[in-house]
Amino acid sequence: MTAFPSGRALLGPLPPAGAAPTAVLLLAGVGERPDQALARWCHERPADERWAVVLDDARIPRPALPENTALRVAGFAGGCACCVAAAPFSLLLARLLRQGPWHRLLIRLADTADPAAVIDALRAGPLSAVLGPIAVVAWPASGLAAPRATDLLLGDAADSIDTALPDWTRLVEALACARDAHRWRWFTAPSPRLGWVWPATEVFERRAIEQALRAVAGLPGVAGLRAELRTAREWYGFDAAADPDWLPADGRAASRVECRLAPGALLDEPALRARWQACLPADAPQPLRLG
Repeated sequence: MTAFPSGRALLGPLPPAGAAPTAVLLLAGVGERPDQALARWCHERPADERWAVVLDDARIPRPALPENTALRVAGFAGGCACCVAAAPFSLLLARLLRQGPWHRLLIRLADTADPAAVIDALRAGPLSAVLGPIAVVAWPASGLAAPRATDLLLGDAADSIDTALPDWTRLVEALACARDAHRWRWFTAPSPRLGWVWPATEVFERRAIEQALRAVAGLPGVAGLRAELRTAREWYGFDAAADPDWLPADGRAASRVECRLAPGALLDEPALRARWQACLPADAPQPLRLG
């Protein structure tokens, strides 16, 4: 994962302009539908919101977007934002964000771009300090799986663009429902639980964290253990009770470890936190505690 070298509420109420990070919506997939969707949603932009739109300049024709001082449209050239065009893409984002503040940033990815790689790069670089939640809407080619990290999948079954695409309000509602599955509080009341969360910029050492997870999962007071962690190679989910216990994960918002506790369990929380921290660089921040 290579960080872009330069840069809250997508789904909830927006604070005054400039008071919160810019929410990001990635549009991925092939064909005309992503361009049609981008045009429709920009025409339906709430009047009190300022948006920035990023396009791949190689795309012809360009989507028909409205002209408005509250809608800034910019393009970059060179290929996919996640690889060969990462440098011009990141420079464009940095320039756009300096021209803000923006409530929302909409990015039309190239057909071959990997949304998961773009999210990782955004989260790992300096731009992460000014970016809020990132969501992905995708239109995969017929017969192909959706791109990784997709929050909402839209298809081409309907003949009319009006019936095939939700309007902006319905899109936000649909994204909120789609993202429910990514809210990762796996172990809830009445079962006692204990958890920790780290920023998406932190990278765990896979072999070390696996040993730590298995050791803690075997403690008498632990009735279940799950994790979603960023490693140098990939984001992975771990479930001590599953087979296989490691699988690629697409949450990508933060790394987290959560334990379900047996009734009356007493765990040495500082020791557990030290065990997780040993799998990170020495200067990594301490995790936030989840009760």
